Parts: sequence; structure tokens; C-alpha cells
Amino acid sequence: MYKTSCKQTPWGVADQEEQIAEGIVSYATPSHGGIGLSSERWKQLKRVHPNFRTFCGMAGWLEEDCDWAFAAITWPMEFPPRAVFHAVLSMAADYNHRKLAPDFWQSAEGRQAEAIALEYATTHEPEAREAVLSVGANLGTEVTL
Repeated sequence: MYKTSCKQTPWGVADQEEQIAEGIVSYATPSHGGIGLSSERWKQLKRVHPNFRTFCGMAGWLEEDCDWAFAAITWPMEFPPRAVFHAVLSMAADYNHRKLAPDFWQSAEGRQAEAIALEYATTHEPEAREAVLSVGANLGTEVTL
């Protein structure tokens, strides 16, 4: 649930914020937004994705159009399955997958994110099931339910 905010973000002063999980907060400004990570979450993300650089250029701030997906695939149990599904699909975009660690989809986080996305697609968006499967196949892994 969003609440009123006045936190300064890279996109201006937030008018709303929502805590997704400990150290993961979604911020919305009148024109844009993204996710703010605590310093501990940022360190965790950088351990999992050492090549990751934020779109806004500021550590700990994940822009809402591209970067947010890295939070959802890094901590897939903290996000709704629909968000993980869209995050996995966004990794097929060249801009995003170049930032992934080469072996991410073989890691526990990567396998868990793919499995959640695949289950969501199978249940809610069966026409997208093949797209989820192709992300892992194209980026070095295959997921099965």
C-alpha cells in the first residue's frame, strides 16, 4: 500500500512510497519513479550482479522502466509472481541482459525467478509461457516445471 512521501529520489521528490520488503521501497514522483534499496540490499544486488550499473547512475536507485527488474529477479520471493514474470521477460532486452552475471540463471536466485515466472505464465498467461522458456534458453539455461 502506497503512503504519502517526501523522500528525495533521482527523479525528484517522491509523492508516494511503498515498502516492498525490508530495504526495498518503491517510490513514485509526479513524472517518474523507481525502487530505492538499503545499503545492505545494494551490496547483495552487486554480489549477485557485479556488472550491474544503474540507469540513473546512482548506487541503490533502480529506475522503474528497466532497472526495477533486477530487484525482482534478485529477491523473487519478495515480489508478486506477476512482477517476477515481467522482470524475467524484461531480461531478454539487450540493455538488461548485458548487465547480468554470465551464470545468473544457474544461480539459486535465477532458477527461483524463472520458476516463479514460468508458473505464473502457465496459470495466468499461457500464451507467454514459451517466451519465459526462451529467456532462459537464450541466456544459457532451461527451466521446467
